[in-house]
Amino acid sequence: LPLSEKALAMQTVLSVCLGPMENWKASLECQAQAGYNAIHFTPIQPTGESGSCYSLAGQNSIAPVFFKGKVTDPAQQLQQLEKTI
Repeated sequence: LPLSEKALAMQTVLSVCLGPMENWKASLECQAQAGYNAIHFTPIQPTGESGSCYSLAGQNSIAPVFFKGKVTDPAQQLQQLEKTI
């Protein structure tokens, strides 16, 4: 059943503050235990000149900070992202 707007408890997370995706599970479990049932992630693309998470350098890639340099193939990055969230 869909949630009503009154049942939605959402939190925004600054994706870059979560660090590499391998660390996300522990942080997101804390969010769930706190009662949140939806998470809004700020963009995960590489940032532009200003460094703002909403100023994107490219829309078709994922920032390397989320992979500790271990995963460089875009398809593998997307697979890891899908498994994480």
